[in-house]
Amino acid sequence: MTNQANNLDRDLRELFHLGAEFIDLEPSRAGQALARAKRRILRNVAIAAAALALIGLGTVEISRTVSTDNTVRRTPADTNSPTGLPARPADVVADIEVGGNPPFVAAGGGYLWVLDGSSRAILRVDPNSHAVTRIPSRGLLIGHPAVGFGSLCVANPEASPSGGASPQTRSSDAPTAPKEPSQPPRPSPWLQRIDLGTGVATGIALPEGADPYQVVAGKDALWVGDAGGRLYRVDPGTNAIVATVDVGGDQSRLASFDGRIWAFVDDGSEASLQAVDPATNKVDQSIGLGFSTSGVPPTGLVGGEGSLWLTACLPNLPDCTWNVLRIDPGTGTVTAQVVVGELRNGIVDGGDGTTRAAVVADNAGRVWVLANTGNYFSPQQDASGQLLAIDPASNQVVSTIDFGPGYPYDLAFDGVIAWIVDLAGGRLVAIQP
Repeated sequence: MTNQANNLDRDLRELFHLGAEFIDLEPSRAGQALARAKRRILRNVAIAAAALALIGLGTVEISRTVSTDNTVRRTPADTNSPTGLPARPADVVADIEVGGNPPFVAAGGGYLWVLDGSSRAILRVDPNSHAVTRIPSRGLLIGHPAVGFGSLCVANPEASPSGGASPQTRSSDAPTAPKEPSQPPRPSPWLQRIDLGTGVATGIALPEGADPYQVVAGKDALWVGDAGGRLYRVDPGTNAIVATVDVGGDQSRLASFDGRIWAFVDDGSEASLQAVDPATNKVDQSIGLGFSTSGVPPTGLVGGEGSLWLTACLPNLPDCTWNVLRIDPGTGTVTAQVVVGELRNGIVDGGDGTTRAAVVADNAGRVWVLANTGNYFSPQQDASGQLLAIDPASNQVVSTIDFGPGYPYDLAFDGVIAWIVDLAGGRLVAIQP
């Protein structure tokens, strides 16, 4: 492996834009990101060369490989649907322009919360009046947020501007200046907590050298995932880190399910799901998945209906099949593999296939998947999307809703209404499935 390939690490997540999948990189930051790339994302020269060749496009996605046998397939009946089911138009009940390129949305406190990495802001959206309040954020917004304990929580890998002191940024276009510390602080990544009622932000310092990317809310604590193989347990009452758990490998997805915290990790030899017991702050179960990853992580992990649901593209680029793997945490086995799309001709020229699919929610007895065709980066190429519903009773896609033009990337349910962010169009769209 060349030195160039050896020097590529998790900071290429910036090159794969928000959560190790996509890149929307300012030219001035490209060199900085490459200079910091030292450890993990790309582990072979071929993938590294492909990634570097695609940097000029501004946005790329690479899929991992996986091997498993329990595939549920159907004969396609409609080429306009990634699963072969006829798609019906979405019943749109709201379409709100929020601007930028928003990748993530969460619901809580009577609001929708949208992360916009391009403008480094958190948007609070009133679902009734559609009013948008912009909360400036000093730092990267790269991972999926969590709602819990009266706050929206967002991981930030960049050093806190106040060394971990509370920035106290209020919900207006003019941020309040942080208090000056008495001594120069040591740079530290941090966790932002946004009060769901007031919009006031508090910064929580993480250990120096931490590489946070995602947060989940458990029953009694917040958990921050670190790309170096650690989970930090944060007491929501004191904002103190009360435990650090080694999960044994680079992480890419977290989920809170069945009383435990689940992390998708890869130690370089095999990918697995690691379960952390909050009672002991230790890993008490490991589910080997029988494959090792060589690119970015799977695109979604959620828990519900008695199972964990993981999205991956099988077996490898340039042609692979997007699948949702159903995993029984009790037996530690993959019990079903549901096809949700076909990727053809790689990630840049997806042809008429599905360029990205991700399981994003469990709601109303269904597991919900967003599937996209085309791509969202400029120039956009036939970007459109669909919302798929998997019935856990049959492990089949039972409905396909056509989102229309755009690149739906994430979903949050508010009752029976699904709020979807359009990464390409800078929109928050509400539909009634």
